[in-house]
Amino acid sequence: MVLFSGAWSLGYASLQDWAQPPAGAAADLLPLERLLARATGQTAGLDELSLILPSAARPTLDICTGREGCPWRLDARDGRPLDTLSALDLPRRLHKTAFMGFPGRVLVSLFGLLLLVMVLSGLLLQRRRLASLVRLRGAGRARVLHGLLGGWSLPWLVLFGVTGALSGLGALGTLLLAPVVYPQQPQRVFAELMAPLPPPARGEPAAQRVDLDELLRRDAARVPGFLPREVRLHHAGDAGASVEIAGFTLGVPSTPLFERHLYRADGTWLTDATARSRGAWVRAFIAVQPLHFARYDWLGGWSGLLAGLHLAMGLAACALVASGLWLWLQRRQGERRARWLARLALGLDGGLLLATAGLLLAVQLQVRGWLPDAVPGRVFLGLWGASLALPWCVPLRSCCRAGAALTALACMLAAASHLLAQAGQGGAVAWPVDLSLLLAGLACTGLAWRTGHSPGAASPFSIPVGDRHA
Repeated sequence: MVLFSGAWSLGYASLQDWAQPPAGAAADLLPLERLLARATGQTAGLDELSLILPSAARPTLDICTGREGCPWRLDARDGRPLDTLSALDLPRRLHKTAFMGFPGRVLVSLFGLLLLVMVLSGLLLQRRRLASLVRLRGAGRARVLHGLLGGWSLPWLVLFGVTGALSGLGALGTLLLAPVVYPQQPQRVFAELMAPLPPPARGEPAAQRVDLDELLRRDAARVPGFLPREVRLHHAGDAGASVEIAGFTLGVPSTPLFERHLYRADGTWLTDATARSRGAWVRAFIAVQPLHFARYDWLGGWSGLLAGLHLAMGLAACALVASGLWLWLQRRQGERRARWLARLALGLDGGLLLATAGLLLAVQLQVRGWLPDAVPGRVFLGLWGASLALPWCVPLRSCCRAGAALTALACMLAAASHLLAQAGQGGAVAWPVDLSLLLAGLACTGLAWRTGHSPGAASPFSIPVGDRHA
């Protein structure tokens, strides 16, 4: 569940692009000021704004506020408003906080430690079979597949476990140590971590504001190795207003949260913030963030390839855990605890797959106006809730077959709906999502067929896997 929702988070931007209705003919990106003018009605009266900058690969402008997330999106080619598709955020929130706020973030981080323990223990158990990691013979067996996935994805699995644990537990440690370092002002720790802070408001109306497009050009000339990704407006309309340009510095493992250039509203440069100026421990903590969230922009041309590999290894980790659970249940299928765990796994993990497939299909129907905006989120929660209850009410074999068949159907219909909508548009948008859905649909179809054609098997885990030593 944690690994799959993490993979969903990595592909979140691509999923948003995939879910949008077909765009018109390709065109150049509009200037940032013109796009902001299109959103004046929504942003009027807001003094704090964050603008996620568009790019040629992703021509959308996201307009975010501090507490409401990013409630507005514009097509950067023509300025038309786009649906934010908030239902797609549900699996991502599951990975970030498990819907429980900061305590949920710490809980999810503990699963990073658990993943690290599982990987290392699996490596110790398989140390005498390391030669099988380079042999494809018998790869159709669950044990060999499990060994192949565990061996070849080992560096990434360790990366997921370590950085996932440090991301949440590091924040918890900072929160707990703040009163020790500054007993009178614990919040000072966070102020220093995020320093320099923007200047305070003066309470007077601003005389002018610099043109943001011009400011971006000047900043690019001043710092050639900086890649802007976000523009933040502080105290907009006030005489003390300021503008932050956040992004990535080539060669510095960091994120836009820590790589920032601060200007006054009139364009006067104030200061720069970068991970290079921090101490060794703080730099190490900062470096964890881009490694965990696949933000490889600081590596330049390698970023796209590494991000894709990162996502592929995340999906491989899901298959690794699923095959390991399958093998464990195969060996212990007669035990009562195994039956309980099988029902829980089928409802929690299999149900999550069905719920996300149904969510994607519902989103495709929503953007065409066939479903109200609130329906996709309800489809996700309803399918997952029903999947949690069903294994306790019907035989496991029937439940597995029905769930796999429905998941396959939803995946293929979602991919087909998107491909049909894109037909004749001169290019496939977010085609990796369609390919992933079709492959997932084929895999679930095979699972449903195999489960339904195993005579005498009361449980889906009674299917022979070709390994009596599982």
